[in-house]
Amino acid sequence: MFWSAATATREVYGRIYTAYYNAGLDSGRLGLPNSYQTATPSGAQQTFEGGRIEWNSATNATTVIYN
Repeated sequence: MFWSAATATREVYGRIYTAYYNAGLDSGRLGLPNSYQTATPSGAQQTFEGGRIEWNSATNATTVIYN
């Protein structure tokens, strides 16, 4: 779980957490999470101050997209 006054408390878990961890967590370019993890047609995604992470359930691949 991550918290700030600007983004509130957000949980990051699963493959998205692994990608977030590898990107430096809240100290990295992504910064803090500013949304909850949401389902997408291909898997899930979560947005952060500096971009988003997408997880594809068919391939189990994660993609980090920076703003």
